[in-house]
Amino acid sequence: MAHGRARAPLREGRAFQLRNGQWVELGSWSGNDRVRAEPFEAIELELEVLWLSEAPPP
Repeated sequence: MAHGRARAPLREGRAFQLRNGQWVELGSWSGNDRVRAEPFEAIELELEVLWLSEAPPP
């Protein structure tokens, strides 16, 4: 796999690329950012739609 994505509970997205056997961070985005990152740079990703809203207490 040449690219990776990470999602944290902090509502953050990060893009990585595998170069010479090491993962190199391409960028970090959070909140309502809009992102164009490899290998999906042809489309704009809206991070806001990825975050799960907190469930109300039972």
